[in-house]
Amino acid sequence: MQISRSSSNLMRKWNSASVTDHRSQISEELEHRIGLMETSLNRFGMILDSVQSDGMQLNKGMKEVSLEMDSIRQKLIVLDKFLQSMNKGQEDLKASVAGGFKLISDRLSKDIYQEFKTSYRRFSRWSQPYHSRWKRLF
Repeated sequence: MQISRSSSNLMRKWNSASVTDHRSQISEELEHRIGLMETSLNRFGMILDSVQSDGMQLNKGMKEVSLEMDSIRQKLIVLDKFLQSMNKGQEDLKASVAGGFKLISDRLSKDIYQEFKTSYRRFSRWSQPYHSRWKRLF
């Protein structure tokens, strides 16, 4: 029976050594996996930091573009008002020039008519004696 006892003790020793080795192996494997997860989480954290930084830079850039667009919009409003003012001035000048030409044309027409009347009267006075003679002849 001693043999059986010694073999039983041997099995127990082997089993307890095997369990300890197995636990140690599982523990090492868990530590390795936890290390991998920690590395992955660190990398993921760095990626998130990078994405956050990029997002902040994008936000800053968008604000700058928005400010620049507002500045351009204000300049366009001023330019539009200036062009409208120029168009109004051009229309006023055009109306003034047209009015001036009409005034000159009317004045010239009146002067020409007066000159014609004066010339006709002179001619009539000058030609009256001749006109009377011609009337007598015919």
